Amino acid sequence: MDTGFFEVEVQNRLVRGLRLISTIPTYGSQGKWHPEKLFFLARDEIEAQQMAHEQLRKRRMLGISKRTAKRRKINREIEIINIRRLA
Repeated sequence: MDTGFFEVEVQNRLVRGLRLISTIPTYGSQGKWHPEKLFFLARDEIEAQQMAHEQLRKRRMLGISKRTAKRRKINREIEIINIRRLA
């Protein structure tokens, strides 16, 4: 299969609470939606989507340690808007 260059439009924010129960955005700028475009070299749209999700999930939460985030149940909510093949 041939690889292609994909543009993935995503938006993310930090939320408090478990994913199954209603989530509450955190206070401050990290609780607001941040749209951005990410570019990946992938085989298909599904792989590009997985790579974008993984990259955003690994991103550091500014000013919040991993222990505090786990104790306060702070997670990153990720929404993929659009996936487009460029070349």
